[in-house]
Amino acid sequence: MGRGLALAALNADHTVTCLARGSAPAPAGVEFIQADRDHPKALASVTGRAWDAVVDLTSHPRHAREAASRLTASHRIFVSTTSVYVSFEAPDQDEDAAVAAPLEADLMTAMDQYPAAKRRCELTYLDVPDPVTVIRPGLIGGAGDESGRSGYYPWRFAHPTGPDVIVPDDSFPVALIDVEDLAAWILRCAEQRITGVFNAAGTPHVLRDVVDASIDITRSTARPRVVDDATLDECGISRGPACVAAAVGAMGGLAIREHCRLLPGSRPGPEPPPAARHAHRSFADGGVQEDPPPGGLSDGEEICLRAALH
Repeated sequence: MGRGLALAALNADHTVTCLARGSAPAPAGVEFIQADRDHPKALASVTGRAWDAVVDLTSHPRHAREAASRLTASHRIFVSTTSVYVSFEAPDQDEDAAVAAPLEADLMTAMDQYPAAKRRCELTYLDVPDPVTVIRPGLIGGAGDESGRSGYYPWRFAHPTGPDVIVPDDSFPVALIDVEDLAAWILRCAEQRITGVFNAAGTPHVLRDVVDASIDITRSTARPRVVDDATLDECGISRGPACVAAAVGAMGGLAIREHCRLLPGSRPGPEPPPAARHAHRSFADGGVQEDPPPGGLSDGEEICLRAALH
């Protein structure tokens, strides 16, 4: 997300400063400041300057508190998550739905604290007197997605292990917001001083849409082979990060969250891409790599699964 936002801002002729640990190369053209925000002096080089906008992606309450209190900014944007919502059972719930209790600790130490930690960070930013925007994205995919959840099916149809590609129930609901679209909208919020709390997620689709788009962009001759969940369970395959559904199956555990989808039409939400455009971006980013994206089946695993289904 950070890289995508920096590139969007650069392309719009903004001056961009990125403060990060430096675990990945910064985009060319940014002022890069390497710092570990766990260090008490991490923000020392950026506290004496006035910023038009500060965008914070942290999940650690202490990091959010220090940035909110020490940085001088005309506008602050905090990128949160739809994970802050308590329940995902009701479709189309809005930003007023019940959210998790905020984390009391300064640092998130386990992933099960993620919703509470993000909520604490939200409250920290909402408490400052400056203009503030809180954005709650759903599942983010597209270029740079190392999880494989948005790129597996385009990759697999481009690299089939047989006459078909195994997919789970293709009526399963899925939705992503593409990182480029989300970055463009965050930039718009900064440029136009849009404030408030907003959900941001992609248009709901079903897995079949992603499969069809993947076949189309790769010109694959492989056909989808739909296998019901009960059969997959019998074969030891289930929805999740290491499942046959891969890119979209990994979404499967989260797809209900995408029902907290686009902002109401009267509100300034991001424009979501169709499934085909998103699949094309994912394939363009990773289609030439030799190994399947993480989260999906390896060649050997799919071959073994296909043999077990005969």
